[in-house]
Amino acid sequence: MTTNRIIMYILGALLLIFLPIIYQIVYPLLPSYGSFKTGYDIIVIFPYFFLALGLLASVKIRDSRAFWNTMLFLLTYIILINFSYFQFGTLQLSDMAQSLAVFIPILIILISMGSSKAYSVKVIARQFLIIISVMALSFILPVYFRPFFDIVFSSHIFINHPQWQLPDYIWFLLIIMYALLYMRTDNNTRPLLITITALVFLLFQCFNLAALINAPTHEFKLYVSLIYSAMGFFPLYYMFFSYNRKELFDKLTGLPNEKYLRKVFKKFSDKVSLAIAEIDQFDGFAEKYGNEEKSNLLRFLASHLNTESEVNVYRLDDSNFALVYDGPGSDEVLWQLNSIREKLSHKKFIIRKSKKDRQRSGKNDRGKLDIQPNDINVTISVGIARKNNKINNYDLLVKEALYALKTAKSKGGNRCLRAEDITF
Repeated sequence: MTTNRIIMYILGALLLIFLPIIYQIVYPLLPSYGSFKTGYDIIVIFPYFFLALGLLASVKIRDSRAFWNTMLFLLTYIILINFSYFQFGTLQLSDMAQSLAVFIPILIILISMGSSKAYSVKVIARQFLIIISVMALSFILPVYFRPFFDIVFSSHIFINHPQWQLPDYIWFLLIIMYALLYMRTDNNTRPLLITITALVFLLFQCFNLAALINAPTHEFKLYVSLIYSAMGFFPLYYMFFSYNRKELFDKLTGLPNEKYLRKVFKKFSDKVSLAIAEIDQFDGFAEKYGNEEKSNLLRFLASHLNTESEVNVYRLDDSNFALVYDGPGSDEVLWQLNSIREKLSHKKFIIRKSKKDRQRSGKNDRGKLDIQPNDINVTISVGIARKNNKINNYDLLVKEALYALKTAKSKGGNRCLRAEDITF
């Protein structure tokens, strides 16, 4: 975890603590409900619109984690704004807020740990049942298990401040939640963690405000509506990022794709070199080792290129990867690519046994030679083209680099060749 991210969390925690004080400052400035009734009623509708839009966007990009998290926030808004309709027994708004503050991080963990593509009827029913069950507990515990609730949910040992009414240990729950989500996410899904972080900070501000009062006032509803309206933008941000990610990044390797390269290529200078790399003898690899190992090999090469090169790497198509050098001279580019190629040729790629064999082999089969993985050396050929007066656009540069690549492979492969060095 970087220092900047730690600072962001600390500032967020401080903001979470002091926002109720801001509420006490802003509260007297809010217009009265009698003088602004229509405005109040309209503003209360805004979060429904934004969160519903987030739900539709998550369905559009088929991301179930975003869908269920957005659904969870929508349900909490419905409860806070319409609490008088949900109230039963001796249940107070402050009790409900304290219960939700404990259960929401647990729900977020359960939702976010699942697959983003889980859209089967069974999974939908399970997620819905989990959310409804936990929400029901938030109603039942304060009413029917009051002594237990007072001990567990209303204790204030570390933070004893009149403006902080949530259980102290939710900080530990939040830390656990963020740690688990951080380990779960990668560069592709990191925006999900950022989105949830922002949403939880705002959400707990609402819970803390609700815990300060026993019944929702019109001013409370207005303030909560404004916060939830702001919350509605974060799921949309994540959906937008995810959509662009799917459009501009390769799913298998996580690298930017050809569409992304074409989009950014116009930003490069006139001293740009384009290199296209391909694995030697790649065509027969899938037939010999299977499609699963073919995918593993492509990920292996993508990781090597991304680690060893000092420039961005792009996946152009099934077998071709592009590297763009903006600025270095032709000789320097050739030297760097030869270094990358040479390091790869000394690496071993592990060929695992087939999926069928893995399923068939049992505990007693381990150690037998016929089921042990094999390793092979992987080599690549690289074609390089440099921008000049004749080769002055993306398509021409790709055409030249592919021609140089084809020539390099025809000469035995495992070499880098510049288009300018090809003689006829």
